[in-house]
Amino acid sequence: MLVNFKEFLGKCGLEDVAMYPGKRFVRKMPQPGEYKSHSAVFDWHSDLLRVDIRAGLSGRALPAKELKKFPISFQSPTFVEIAAVASNWHDDDEDEEGSEGKSGDDGGMVMKKRINAFSQVVRGRIPDMGEVKRLVVMGKEIAQGAMQAVLDSLAAQIRNLTVTPVNILASVTSVTRVAPGGRLSKDIDPSLLHGAKPYTPQDMFGVPNPNG
Repeated sequence: MLVNFKEFLGKCGLEDVAMYPGKRFVRKMPQPGEYKSHSAVFDWHSDLLRVDIRAGLSGRALPAKELKKFPISFQSPTFVEIAAVASNWHDDDEDEEGSEGKSGDDGGMVMKKRINAFSQVVRGRIPDMGEVKRLVVMGKEIAQGAMQAVLDSLAAQIRNLTVTPVNILASVTSVTRVAPGGRLSKDIDPSLLHGAKPYTPQDMFGVPNPNG
């Protein structure tokens, strides 16, 4: 699934944050009550942007002893990885392959592309489009067919400074019935269920449907 980096960051509420390859940013999301606060960690390494939802406000992965004090929805990984598509790193220098490139010196061409990519990072340039490589919610891999709805829900919750992974799943499937704290689905914020359509386990996680 392709996404526009600028649009995605805007949906996450980062319009005023200068994000670019090579930068790390922690969006703190303080919550009332003990062991409820969490954070969204935007970590952009070269051509890969990874966004992790982590317990606590530090943005660091907590040791198991601390992590178990938080709601179970934060004890399993929730993240998305978006890689810049190759065309976004095009550089005029690549059009001038030189004798080495034409003679099949792949090593030289790979090195040149790495240098070009590094120069993009140094200049703080943002690629236009990226491809969602992985989308995981509470440790469950989200299949291609459900990615758009799940990613939109995740971005909206980051923007609103409250991420509830269980509710993200509830926003795209009628199967999920329970929210953190044991609340029934009828008690979940109705805005998260607007326009929702049912997904089978195969749709959501790419696994066979036990009901056929």
